[in-house]
Amino acid sequence: MHAIFAVVKRWMVSSLRKYLFPPLVLMCCLVTAACAGLYVPGVSDIRLLGIEAANLKSEPAIVWHGSSARWDETLIKVTFTTKTDLMRFADDHGLTIGNDAAICPLGSGTEIWGFPDLFFGDLEMHSAGILAEQADRYRELAKQVPLGGDFTYHFYLPVRRIGYVNNIRYGKPPYAPYDLTTEPRDICFQVSGGNMYGHGFVSNTVVITKAEITAAGIK
Repeated sequence: MHAIFAVVKRWMVSSLRKYLFPPLVLMCCLVTAACAGLYVPGVSDIRLLGIEAANLKSEPAIVWHGSSARWDETLIKVTFTTKTDLMRFADDHGLTIGNDAAICPLGSGTEIWGFPDLFFGDLEMHSAGILAEQADRYRELAKQVPLGGDFTYHFYLPVRRIGYVNNIRYGKPPYAPYDLTTEPRDICFQVSGGNMYGHGFVSNTVVITKAEITAAGIK
């Protein structure tokens, strides 16, 4: 009887290891990964460094995927600083990071979109994190930042939108037109990021005043 019990016990343990243990391990791995994705530290020290006029034709940092040649389009180059190494931050947490901008206040219905990517020096931040071909240049740029110093980033905003554009969010009113060359207005922006687990962060809101837009000679 004892021998039979031992055989049955060995079979049960073997079955548990073979059929139950792998799914449990997989579940634990998934839960652990998901929990890791739940916590994304905040970024609350975004500070405007300055703005200047730019042009789509002369900004090689903007990766161009169109089949046509770049056209002549005035942009606002927005430069800001933060203590956070956003490229490493995005890579560590699997985040896609970009800018959210609008005629103040944010969510006013006059969102400014078209160039959501952020740039660290001449490197464009990608949703896939730090690309292999970017690694050397990233390390070179990061070493130039003093310990505890500020990282500097920039992005681009179109100066105008002609006519109304359908809102990508169902049931929301269309995006309103604007022209900052003829009617400078305050712009609000945030830096935000998210990952595949549905978690992320939204930074503090920064305001670019209409006076700063006028002083920068945006035309």
